[in-house]
Amino acid sequence: MNLLKSFGAWAVLTYLLPLVMCFRSSHEFSTDDALTFLSFLLVPTVGCVILWSLRLNNGWKGLLAGLFLGFSLPVLGGFIYTRIYPDFHNSLILFFALLTGGPSAIGGGIAGWLRVRSGRQSAAGFFDRP
Repeated sequence: MNLLKSFGAWAVLTYLLPLVMCFRSSHEFSTDDALTFLSFLLVPTVGCVILWSLRLNNGWKGLLAGLFLGFSLPVLGGFIYTRIYPDFHNSLILFFALLTGGPSAIGGGIAGWLRVRSGRQSAAGFFDRP
């Protein structure tokens, strides 16, 4: 159950900035916007799978691992996106990746803390359990 809590916290904090930016804009919500928001679920999904597969037994280790993953996954995704599509607003994509890296890092830190808190009974990773 803590896996879903950590994913939910990370997803909410990752969605916060794009939702604010979308509601402040003057255009109507479209199907393309919905697909864009679905792509923001990729960072918490991959991050939670990585966090829950690690052997973390200390609260600080979980918090730091979550902060690192939360910041590095959007930046890495933005960098990969600019390499796949080299002429499509590279500086804007990297700026937005850095901008969403902060809330995602906070969400990742909370998810890492929840991971360690749930793992106090067992320090094994999610995939190591029988």
